[in-house]
Amino acid sequence: ELAASKGIELVYMNTKGMSDPVQTLRALTGDVGFDDIFVYAAVPAVVEMADELLAEDGCLNFFAGPTDKNFKVPFNFYNVHYN
Repeated sequence: ELAASKGIELVYMNTKGMSDPVQTLRALTGDVGFDDIFVYAAVPAVVEMADELLAEDGCLNFFAGPTDKNFKVPFNFYNVHYN
């Protein structure tokens, strides 16, 4: 209720079983992407999906400490600075 009173719409969706979760989620935004995405699981597929879902000038908050010392994810750092 607090978020809604400030004009913020919170969306919770289980993507398990979706054939194309990125397309389904982006459709919620008119294919613009989300302004804010929070990643709470150090799972490569989740981080990669978050990058694809982020809107231009959006903010991705990666709040997950990986337990694997070799944790690496392909991530578009150009988008971080320029999009």
